[in-house]
Amino acid sequence: ATGGEGMVDLIFGEDPKSLLPRNSGYHATSLADLKYIEVDTASKIATIRQGQWTIDRPLVLPAGYELHCQGNTTITMANNSRIETRGAVRFIGAAESPIVITTDKGNWAHILIKDGQRDSILDHVHISNLSHTPALGTNITGAVTFYNSPVIISNCSFNHMQAEDSLNLIRSTVTVSDSRFQNAMSDALDIDFCTGRLTNLTFNTSGNDAIDLSGSSIEIDTAIINDAGDKAISCGEASILRATKLQIADCEVGVTSKDSSDVIVTDSNIQNTGIGLMAFRKKPEFGPGDLAASQTNIRGAKHRYLLEAGSSIMINRQSQPTNAKDIRFDLYDN
Repeated sequence: ATGGEGMVDLIFGEDPKSLLPRNSGYHATSLADLKYIEVDTASKIATIRQGQWTIDRPLVLPAGYELHCQGNTTITMANNSRIETRGAVRFIGAAESPIVITTDKGNWAHILIKDGQRDSILDHVHISNLSHTPALGTNITGAVTFYNSPVIISNCSFNHMQAEDSLNLIRSTVTVSDSRFQNAMSDALDIDFCTGRLTNLTFNTSGNDAIDLSGSSIEIDTAIINDAGDKAISCGEASILRATKLQIADCEVGVTSKDSSDVIVTDSNIQNTGIGLMAFRKKPEFGPGDLAASQTNIRGAKHRYLLEAGSSIMINRQSQPTNAKDIRFDLYDN
């Protein structure tokens, strides 16, 4: 539904939480007077020219336009600006000529891609220092957000993001491979109501979770996760996770299955965590969590696992006895 003139109502009542603002103030930017953009009105593609550019006001594309960018391009976000599209983005660099997106210190800046009709692509893009913009009436929590937009991300890095989620993928089909997340203020990769695959990812230092899944079905093949302030991988709201070749170290918690989630981990190592594995129910509207870890070593954990009655944990095909009560109260103080 549309709101006032030029505004778009982004609330989707089925979501258990409001994932986007009611009004993000979607007013398209006039592209004609922007030196750094070339516009093809016939194909509805706006291309950021190669070079070094400062974006000092919101870059909001007309609905249905794609935004493209090639390597050897550096974009500095200034003056609390943002990039916002209602169409796909294709930011394609190369190892020797990446695309760099960053912001001046003390500035707020975010990127929001919504309703892309075809796959968005980020390849060899290095994004740093962005943040979700605390604008009145908004509920965007990601520094970079893809909503209802299929996306393929490869050879990218997300560094020093000052946001609740460094990268937030919502209601999309997603592929993320050969990429690195470093020094996330809170969650590094937050995936809500998506299906997809994560391959060969590295996470170093996350203030909260490295990977947070809600209502999603995800496969992970090879991930290195170090120094997560909360969970290396958190699965909730009826998520399905199949993960192999995890290397988890120095995190508060290794892998969690909660609220009707079904998690299988194989061929993995979890070391130096406060809690290795955890399964419980947090939200009363959901059921318990199930977690099976096979060919998996858990070393140096204060608690090898925490398991609440009703949920299940199997470690190397051995069913584990319940050893905890009311985990949600202990962890979340509510």
